[in-house]
Amino acid sequence: MITPIVGFILSLLLTPYIGSLMKKAGIVGRDIHKLDKPEVPEMGGIVLLLVLPLSLASLLNETLAKTLLIFLLFGVIGIIDDITHLRQSHKVLLSLLISSLVISIFVDTRLDILLTSLELGMLYYLFAILFITG
Repeated sequence: MITPIVGFILSLLLTPYIGSLMKKAGIVGRDIHKLDKPEVPEMGGIVLLLVLPLSLASLLNETLAKTLLIFLLFGVIGIIDDITHLRQSHKVLLSLLISSLVISIFVDTRLDILLTSLELGMLYYLFAILFITG
């Protein structure tokens, strides 16, 4: 049960370090929400990609592992986007690819609602892809 605490502390320590590394590497953007639009490091989310698996290690079960895999795969898209500045259409295509892969491997197409169960079949895949990719 100590791993979430270790993960939290690591994220507090690593975030400024990763931020300075990104600034040195020139991976920066503008904070458009501030009047002077200062330059800020991008890819801070990489800290979560590094620390979250460790933080959840003691709680890991099959469902959490699947969720973590999806999170990590979408995080990889974010890293690729920050480095290469992907077009929006490419991000959508990558998201669809990941979503399709994930649901084809992990999904039970039955939807449990209250006291009944509804088999959606192929409709479940369409709904899941649209839900995951937003």
